[in-house]
Amino acid sequence: CTIVAFLDAGTFRVFNPHPSLDIAVILGIIGGFAYLGSFLLLQYNIKKNGVVLPATFMKLGLLVPTISSVIIFRERPEILQIIGFCLAIAAIILINSGKKSDGKSQLKIGLLIALLILAGIGDVMSKFHEEWGSTDLSEGFLFFIFLTACILCLGVTAYKKQKIGLWEIFFGTIIGIPNYYSSKFILVALNTIPAV
Repeated sequence: CTIVAFLDAGTFRVFNPHPSLDIAVILGIIGGFAYLGSFLLLQYNIKKNGVVLPATFMKLGLLVPTISSVIIFRERPEILQIIGFCLAIAAIILINSGKKSDGKSQLKIGLLIALLILAGIGDVMSKFHEEWGSTDLSEGFLFFIFLTACILCLGVTAYKKQKIGLWEIFFGTIIGIPNYYSSKFILVALNTIPAV
């Protein structure tokens, strides 16, 4: 992601002085923490809850930017969007219904909700950049997200004394490139349609 973002932004647009560069850097760093944190939490949740629940909750992270857009930026959802929002909330309730509420299951639910929130924070940073930053620095903003996540990831890898092999590079590439373009397309979409 970092390399593709750098190539997409170009050195001139990433490092040259710009009135909104500080906004891109700050939001990018926050987004990078949220981005890596959500993936680490996803990995941990998969060990505890299997694949389906964590993946669902990570995708439901879209509730965070939706709520933020309504509260902070005063966007008004249409009736179908409100219905979709209610269905997402109902899905969270249904997914967790019928389970014993012992300490372990409450911990699992807490970890899943933390995943939802952390994944959503990453998307909120895109909305914040669209509102407060400059479209000229959209790719630069993404570069700072992925650079931060990369540095943090290398730190975690060094701390755990893990080695990066060819398979890790291969899977990192086939996951990283779509992730970059997914984030880029969100920014492009935010320029033309409301975040809700």
